[in-house]
Amino acid sequence: EKDVELDLEAFINTSLGTKSIEFIGFKEIWKKIRDLQKVSNLSLTECGLNSIGGHIPLSTYFTNLKDLSLECSLLHSWRQVEELSRELPDLERLWLGRNRLSIPQDFHVQSHFKKLVYVSLVEMNLDWEHLQRVVGIFPSVKELNLASNSMNDLSDKVTLLSLSSLEYLNLQGCGLEATRCIDMLLEQKSLRRLNLSSNKLTSLGNCVLTQITHLNISDN
Repeated sequence: EKDVELDLEAFINTSLGTKSIEFIGFKEIWKKIRDLQKVSNLSLTECGLNSIGGHIPLSTYFTNLKDLSLECSLLHSWRQVEELSRELPDLERLWLGRNRLSIPQDFHVQSHFKKLVYVSLVEMNLDWEHLQRVVGIFPSVKELNLASNSMNDLSDKVTLLSLSSLEYLNLQGCGLEATRCIDMLLEQKSLRRLNLSSNKLTSLGNCVLTQITHLNISDN
């Protein structure tokens, strides 16, 4: 039997009149889409998602999910991200950018992410103080994208040492001015790649960069 599907809203006008468009192979495509256990990459960007969790864990449906984008959603609390770590503990890459997440008063970081190596927190109105209170949710992260946040609130207490596996850090467009921030970042001995482009740095001072293999300081 020929696998043909007609879309009643898809048609072309010809000199002989209007002709419907036939789509071949849609049954197999829909079959793959409905088989959620085979989905490894899922983007819910700008889909209006506002809650995480339910009676049945997401891992029951998405047994093979590795990459998840929740950018520009309606999530509102870091507790929801913590809940996500319980629902999808084997997630490897997570995009949360352009959300505004608050920290509940009684919030104590707990994470169940076991394999998460890449996290994007782009344009989330974060500063160092905020980040340090929540970064423990991503204990195994190797690549962290913090571009377009307000990361110029440096203090002697600022550190990312809890991220013992961190190799790449993106601080593009974060309003950095003081070279002291670089000294602080270099305390992270695992760090190898650093993006400091589009900031307000005028020099690197006396920073010792022997551990860094890739450094981007363009547009400063």
